[in-house]
Amino acid sequence: MSEQPAQEQSALEQPAPSPQVAQEQNTVTSKKVLYERARDVLKESLQNGDKAQAKQALEYLQANVQNGAPLQRFEEYLAYMEMGEFEKGIDMYANERRILLDTLYKPGNSYRIKIEDGLSLYLRRSFDKFSVEKADSLVARVDSSSISNEYKDLYAALIYSEVTIGIHSIQIGGRTHFYNSIDDTTRAENFLVRASRYAEYYPQKVEYMFLKDQTLPYIQHFMKVLRDFRADPLQHKYYTSGLGFSFGKAISGLYGEASDYLTSEVTDMEKLSKNGSFDVYLRIKRIYVGFYDYYGMVNKLDCDEVDEYEDDETISMGLNIGFNVFDSRFLRLEPFVGVGGIYFNSLDDGIDDWESSVTPSATFNLGLNADIRLLTTRPRHLGDLDYALLIHCRYMVQFGSVDYERSTWMAGHDATEFSSKFVTQSFMFGIGLEIW
Repeated sequence: MSEQPAQEQSALEQPAPSPQVAQEQNTVTSKKVLYERARDVLKESLQNGDKAQAKQALEYLQANVQNGAPLQRFEEYLAYMEMGEFEKGIDMYANERRILLDTLYKPGNSYRIKIEDGLSLYLRRSFDKFSVEKADSLVARVDSSSISNEYKDLYAALIYSEVTIGIHSIQIGGRTHFYNSIDDTTRAENFLVRASRYAEYYPQKVEYMFLKDQTLPYIQHFMKVLRDFRADPLQHKYYTSGLGFSFGKAISGLYGEASDYLTSEVTDMEKLSKNGSFDVYLRIKRIYVGFYDYYGMVNKLDCDEVDEYEDDETISMGLNIGFNVFDSRFLRLEPFVGVGGIYFNSLDDGIDDWESSVTPSATFNLGLNADIRLLTTRPRHLGDLDYALLIHCRYMVQFGSVDYERSTWMAGHDATEFSSKFVTQSFMFGIGLEIW
C-alpha cells in the first residue's frame, strides 16, 4: 500500500467534531438556506404581484434580523413601496434620511448583514443612478395614492432633498468625516414648497424639527443667493475674497515739527512726476491686508550749514489692515490702519566731508482705500473666479518721528542734530487688476 501524502494523513488524524458542534453547524447551514429561500420568495412574489406572500416573506426576514437574516433597511423600504404599503415604507425612509440630515440624531448601532443576490438587484434596479426624473416618478406615484397629505408632503420633501443635497465624505487623520453640499438645484424649489407645507401643518412630528431647523434654512439660504445671482451675477461678489495689485502715482507732504528741518517739495511738478506707488493686497471676506511701497516724497534738509546739500526721494513701505464697509458694482470703500516705515534718503546721502546717522522712522498709519471698478468679467456660475480692472485710490496719514545726527570732519562747521515728530499725508491713484 502506498504511503499517503503528509497533508492528507494530517487531515485524517484530526478528531471528528462533537455531536453538539456538528448540530450547531447544521443549524447555521439550515438557517442560511431558509433565509436565502425567504429572499427568493420575496423577490418572486414582488415580481408576480403576490403581496400577501411577499409580506409573509418580508416579515419572516424582519423577525430573524437579529439571528443573522440578511436584510438592509433600505431593502425594507423598497419592498414596502413595491407592495404599495407607502406609509410603512415612508416611515422607514424618513428614518434613513434623518440619519443623514439631522445632525442631532444619534441612532443606536444595529448591525445588519448585507448580501448581493437576486432580491437586492431587483429592488435596486432603478436606483443605480438616482435622477431627477426618477424622483419625480416616485413622488407622482405616492401623490396619486390614497394615503394622507402628511405622508405625501413628507415623502416629496425627503425625495427632493436627496436630489438637492449631496452627502460627501473626507478622510482627516484616519477618520471619516461627512459634510453636506448643494449638488442640484433643479428640484430645490419643489423641496421648499413641500417641506414648508409639512413643517406648517405637522409640527408635532419628529421630522418637523430637522426639516424646519436644519434642512429648510440651509436650502432657503442657498436658493436666495442663487436667485440674487440670477438677478445680478455680480451681487454675490461684493464683500468677498480676492487678490490684486495696483501701481500708479503718489503725492505726499510732510508736516509737524520735522518740517522745521525738512522741506517738502510738494509743488515741484518735475519732481512729482517721478513719484510712484505699488500695492499688493489680499482680501479674506471683508478683511483687507495690503502691502504698499511708495516713493517720491521729495524732502530737502533745511539747514544753513549744509545749504549745498542735495534733495532726494523718500521711500515708505508698510502693511495695512482694513475692513470693507461698502461694496457695489462701481465703488468699494475700505478704511484701514497699519504700520510702516519711512526712510528719508536726503538725511543719509551727502558730501564727502560729512558723516550722518539716521534711522528709518516707524509710522502708524490711518487711511482709506477707494476702488473704482472700470471693467469686470461676468460670472457664468455661482462661485466663479472673475477679473476686474479698477482705479485704485488711497489716502493715508502717517504719524512718526525722525532722529537725525550729523557731524563733520572739518573744523569750523557746526554739527546738526534733531529729533522731531512728523505727520505725512499721501494720496495715491493708479491702475489695478484684481481676481475675485
